Amino acid sequence: MALETPTNSSLIMDRGIPLGNSEDIDQRRALHVKIKNKNSEPIPVATVPVQLNPSVLNITSPATPNTEFPITLPTGTAQFRLKSRKLTRMKLAYVLGETVTNYYTLPPGSDFYESFVGSLGMIYLSCDKASQDIELICYA
Repeated sequence: MALETPTNSSLIMDRGIPLGNSEDIDQRRALHVKIKNKNSEPIPVATVPVQLNPSVLNITSPATPNTEFPITLPTGTAQFRLKSRKLTRMKLAYVLGETVTNYYTLPPGSDFYESFVGSLGMIYLSCDKASQDIELICYA
C-alpha cells in the first residue's frame, strides 16, 4: 500500500448546470459537472434555526366534538409542534371561524410542525372527538 501525502485543498462548489450523464468504468451512471468557481467564493451553507426556550402546553379540547377553540401561542413563538395524544382528526386554522370552511386537516395519529410563525399569536383547532388532550411545543 502506497503512502498518501495529505494535501490542503479548498472545497469548490459548482454553480453551473450539469453537463450530462454517462457510464463510468464500472458501468454505473455518473454525473459530470463543470467546476469553475474560485477558491475565494463562499460555499452556501443551509442553517438550521436554533430552537431555544421550548414551552410545553397541554390543552384539552371542548366537551362537544367539532367545536372550534383558540390556542394562544406564548409570546415570541417562532416555531411549534402540535399533536393529539389519542387518535382524533383535528382541523387547524389561523383565522377565527375557519375550522369549518378553510382549514388544514391533521389525520389521527399525526403531528404538525410550523416553522414560520412570525407574529401569529393564536391558532384555532377543532377535534372530531370530545375532550381530547392536545400537546403543543412552542419554541421561542
